[in-house]
Amino acid sequence: MRARRASVDAVVGHFAPHVFPVLDLLGRKPLIEHFHGPWSLEARAAGLPRPTVLFRAVQERIVYGRADRIIVLSQYFGDLLESEFAVPRKRIRVVPGGADLDRFYPASTRAIERRRLGIEGDRPLLVCCARLESQKGVAGLIDAMRTVRPIVPHVSLAVLGTGSQRTALEKQAADSGLRDCVRFLGHADPAMVAAYFRAADFTVVPSTGTEGFGLVCIESLACGTPVLATPVGALPEVLRPLSPHTIAEGTSADAIARSIGDALTGRVAMPSPEACVAYARRFSWTSVARSVLDVYHEVA
Repeated sequence: MRARRASVDAVVGHFAPHVFPVLDLLGRKPLIEHFHGPWSLEARAAGLPRPTVLFRAVQERIVYGRADRIIVLSQYFGDLLESEFAVPRKRIRVVPGGADLDRFYPASTRAIERRRLGIEGDRPLLVCCARLESQKGVAGLIDAMRTVRPIVPHVSLAVLGTGSQRTALEKQAADSGLRDCVRFLGHADPAMVAAYFRAADFTVVPSTGTEGFGLVCIESLACGTPVLATPVGALPEVLRPLSPHTIAEGTSADAIARSIGDALTGRVAMPSPEACVAYARRFSWTSVARSVLDVYHEVA
């Protein structure tokens, strides 16, 4: 069997605005574009001026129209490319995101990890790792905690991340009487994120906006910690094969609260730490890199 070439004679792009200015220089070279999100649609959702949205959309349509293959993180993103940018399905390839399994791995015991972080004994702990922007849904999660707390009185929530909404979210938690229940830990490096995932009972992903993959879900699972997420974007696609109970019924605070309450009280059976870790291993960088290289060799 002849060995496969290690090099690929093609141009690879990762962001449409970076590729657009050099399209004329590519000649007939194959173009492989990695699609990480809808630049123009995100601008529209953020309320940017219409000319800005249209300018971005034109660049994206031209670049994606020129691409021989577009690699997306999920079927959800593939559907979006087809419907919003008229990209033929035959040019789209789904390759999921990869997790660093050497950094995100299960703790020997959760109790040891909690002692290292100074977390009280058996107190139920939820973790949310997200940018503190409106589309990440942290405000809804805080509202949900008002409902969860009477059911599970000692529950606590650790919020890791920074963003423009932090001050407003801290005020919301304080005004809701959750000051001693919800902690905002600010920026967290990957080692700290992994430590909190290992210490938590559940990781919560309460997004209300576009989610093309949800890497924090896989990172949490790799630490042996189940995830509770909203039915947004690719989150159901990523999590439901592990367990349908990982996805809430909706994005409202009530739906999130029901999902958390059911999980914490044992009303639904969540996947075991062993099942979480085994599932996360499907998303190793070795596997992802192999799949990406297969796409490259389709056109080069």
